[in-house]
Amino acid sequence: MWSEEELKMQAILFGGDEMNYLYLFLSALVFLLLCTNIYAEAPYRFRVRKGVHHDVTRPYQNGNWEWPVDEAFIRAFDGLYIPAVIAKPDGNENRRPVIVLLFAGTRGLEQAYRSLTEFRGMVAERLLKEGFTVCIPGYRVEMDDTYIDSDFPAILDHHDVMAVLEYLKRRDDIDPDRIGLYGVSHGGELICKIISETNLAGAVAVEPANVDFLNYPRMGRGSEIDEREPLKDSQYDRAFAMERVSKIQTPVVILNRTNDHLTGIFKTTYLLMQEAGVPSWEWEYEHEMHGFSWGPRGKEDGAYKPDAIQLDALKKTVEFFQAHVMNKSE
Repeated sequence: MWSEEELKMQAILFGGDEMNYLYLFLSALVFLLLCTNIYAEAPYRFRVRKGVHHDVTRPYQNGNWEWPVDEAFIRAFDGLYIPAVIAKPDGNENRRPVIVLLFAGTRGLEQAYRSLTEFRGMVAERLLKEGFTVCIPGYRVEMDDTYIDSDFPAILDHHDVMAVLEYLKRRDDIDPDRIGLYGVSHGGELICKIISETNLAGAVAVEPANVDFLNYPRMGRGSEIDEREPLKDSQYDRAFAMERVSKIQTPVVILNRTNDHLTGIFKTTYLLMQEAGVPSWEWEYEHEMHGFSWGPRGKEDGAYKPDAIQLDALKKTVEFFQAHVMNKSE
């Protein structure tokens, strides 16, 4: 039974009706159940509205680019829109294979266009000539260690790329079973994160900066990290790293620039993949330029002029994608 003071408080707050407490309790319970159901359906650690796309795709005309291009604004899993450019090869084949190119950092649609026609142009042009569609997406930039924090309540940048992959699967000119990834540095780490959560036809991770993917503690070091030899078990969370690596089924190349300050991390990633039985290969090169395999950042006299090492890396990349993406067996 209510005390005199409690009854007075009820009279002030609810007009003296004890049933209002029950209504308030039931309303709160319904709200909590609805929230629980929303989160239970989410495929990741955040709220997702399934089946909501509302993508915007339109052709883009560029007089200095010989291939047709679409620009797209793709709905991310939390409702934000991600920019992407999609360059299409010649011919009328209905369902083409596609290679998604990932670079470290993003400045939106303008940067995607510049990457397509300048900074990453040699790779993009070669893939187009081989009959691949090429996609360069943007994605949000995340803070260090957010991937390591399993309770971090937000969408991460590799999830944005995964939303782009879902968009590509919805296109009627893309073969959803023939999607590959190619990325350098943080783009390489994005690849490792993505293929540990979904299966694709093939991937080439160039100098993958897998600091967060391997749960390697930064301890405030940031760019001062320097690992030239494979990591010792005591240097990173090997159990968590192996748990992620063991989920990978996508054929993947780790392209290791052996004079990079993170070459030990590249090597560790490959060794873990081998231990886990992942279909994986390691290519080793020595080159003075980080991200050398993109080729020169621009053309000279109307043409790219790569060195012999860049040409070899590109040749092997194309051969890998032809075998695992273009000619993927059912």
